[in-house]
Amino acid sequence: MLTHQISTQDNQQPTRVILRLQSKTHKTGYTLLFVLSILSLFLGFAALYFGITATINAIEKFGPAIFWNVSKGYLLSAILSGLLFIILFVLSIPKQDLQIDVYEDGFILYKGKQANQWYWSSINKIKIKVARQRILKKEARRSYKVLISRNDDIQLKLNDSLENIDNFIRILRDKTYSTLLRQARSAFNAEEYINFGRLLIHQQQGLLIGRKHIPWEHIEHIAIKKVLISFKIQDRKRAYKLPLHQLENIDILLALIETRKRISQSDR
Repeated sequence: MLTHQISTQDNQQPTRVILRLQSKTHKTGYTLLFVLSILSLFLGFAALYFGITATINAIEKFGPAIFWNVSKGYLLSAILSGLLFIILFVLSIPKQDLQIDVYEDGFILYKGKQANQWYWSSINKIKIKVARQRILKKEARRSYKVLISRNDDIQLKLNDSLENIDNFIRILRDKTYSTLLRQARSAFNAEEYINFGRLLIHQQQGLLIGRKHIPWEHIEHIAIKKVLISFKIQDRKRAYKLPLHQLENIDILLALIETRKRISQSDR
């Protein structure tokens, strides 16, 4: 991620923050991991101590040849406990807190003493993955993963480790919609292929999904259900389906499809 030290010049923008996102605190989880790491270290030393004691006693009774038979189990336990200690200790180190301040014309991402400024007008791709957790067929929780790309190919990955991520996604989509749609319609009217990730769209040729070409006239119905978009194709029982999280700028894609439907209706 490209970052820079924030300066007075960077702050010459509307000062009213319309939304603030901060990292969720997980102090209990980090503390538990630290305690487990210390426990694993203690067990490692205990295995080493008892291993040395048992080996010395065995050598005194049966001679040096017994060394490996007695000590190998203790050594293996000590090594595994040491590895577990390292893993748990690394996981117990709190991650650097993130903060995002959202303004009318963009947002600033703070990470430690560094800041990265993003303007809505510079964003060209948005990919969102939503996972729904259900209990007794009722939605209990949603988790989010968001990938945002700028015109300079810098990418930003966010997830629901940030508070208010759902509100941020709503603002992100609202603020970028007009600009992205205007750019897409310009390319669409110029009869260029427009890339939406796993799917390309063309005003005359239709859809291109991988190597599969689907002309507009073969598409009977397009629908979104839960986390899938489905294309009902003529003379086929099963619809062609794609996960939504594999597509970029899904709002813009749907708007262009609606535009193409109106063009088809006016041509009849």
